[in-house]
Amino acid sequence: MVRPDLVDKHFVEWARGAIVSLPQSLKAALRVAEDQDIPDEARALVAGAIVHWLSRTNTIPGVRGGALAYVDDVLILLLALEHLVKLAPEALPRVRADAPELFETLESDLALVRANLGPGMAVLEQALPKVVRLKHLGRTAQQCVKDESAATMLYEAVQAALVDMDLEPETVGRELRELDALVDELRKRAS
Repeated sequence: MVRPDLVDKHFVEWARGAIVSLPQSLKAALRVAEDQDIPDEARALVAGAIVHWLSRTNTIPGVRGGALAYVDDVLILLLALEHLVKLAPEALPRVRADAPELFETLESDLALVRANLGPGMAVLEQALPKVVRLKHLGRTAQQCVKDESAATMLYEAVQAALVDMDLEPETVGRELRELDALVDELRKRAS
């Protein structure tokens, strides 16, 4: 059961929606990672967030699977997008138009996340720079933005993995009842 002193119901509902819409977010993130008008550093962070999801890496300790395993994927993607905005502000109007589902509520989403995770957010922020070095099928996120064959591999891997993703809103909602334990663990890790 979610303890109200750790997370509020708005955060739980936001997390449910973010997880259920993760497949669409990942497809949009692929478009961003492939956009050669965005600096490679920003694209590599977005590609790294995708590889983070593909590699089943769990930045949050103690997560075993199910919907909770997607919470850190959503959060890492949000942080990567926040850095993209900082690193490539000139591309933002075009990127926002091409992938509105990623950017329309980015600021308010991050404000909600930061308010609920508090110091636990530092764990995710420290993990973000490392995602560019994660590998999937032997290729790093950095390679995926610089090499066409690696970019094709990333695209095909995402498409294949999305076929197996089953994110029913009711199931996700039930599993998020354990969100307080995840937040508690993040806060402990940050201490």
